[in-house]
Amino acid sequence: MRIGLAQLDARIGDFEGNCRRMIDAAAEARARGAELVVFPELAVTGYPPRDLLLDRGFVDRAVAATSELARELADGPPAVVGTVARSGRSTPGHPGLWNAAALLDGGRVSALVPKRLLPSYDVFHETRWFVPGERSEPVGKLGLLICEDLWDEAYPVHPPAELLAAGAEILVTISSSPFRAGILERRLHHARRPGVPLVYVNAAGANDELIFDGGSFVVGVDGELMTLLPRFEEAVEVIDLA
Repeated sequence: MRIGLAQLDARIGDFEGNCRRMIDAAAEARARGAELVVFPELAVTGYPPRDLLLDRGFVDRAVAATSELARELADGPPAVVGTVARSGRSTPGHPGLWNAAALLDGGRVSALVPKRLLPSYDVFHETRWFVPGERSEPVGKLGLLICEDLWDEAYPVHPPAELLAAGAEILVTISSSPFRAGILERRLHHARRPGVPLVYVNAAGANDELIFDGGSFVVGVDGELMTLLPRFEEAVEVIDLA
């Protein structure tokens, strides 16, 4: 399977610009033979959108932009895109959103996989806006993870193991993981633990005080690093997992 890794600099609230970047990157990946293109966590909205998620109009625009992006990419290849979605579990003072990975295929959102593990430490406050997904199920042979889902060692829920037990053969992780010292080595450590091919696509650029260092990668079933994208810049690369 030929997978396109597209690490992009998504701007918060720039729905049109973010989607245009993804359309252009998908076209580049398609020209290079990609059968699937993967974009970072919350690439539609930019990360982190913070309390803009409490604005119903902002969420409406994000949902509409995701659907429009699916139509723009109708000619393929399918794409995994980070976006927000309504979970149906809102409560007073909490929007009840999902931080989701959307599979865009055939002009529509064909699958929506919510993030299971929501970080609420350091610079992260995701439980303020999001609710966790209830289970991890593969989409065909793909197991979709969102950032913290891969860093599951300290949690009672283990999304990678659940996906593998349910038949996933390849794990795809979308992420907006900020830079800090030694972070690439830590990401690689977590990526090698499941023991299957794993595609990790991280954001590039910066929002406020957060710097996203890219460094997207693929590791093989033996944990070997198959490709590593540049640090601190946008990039698109296609790799054949075979």
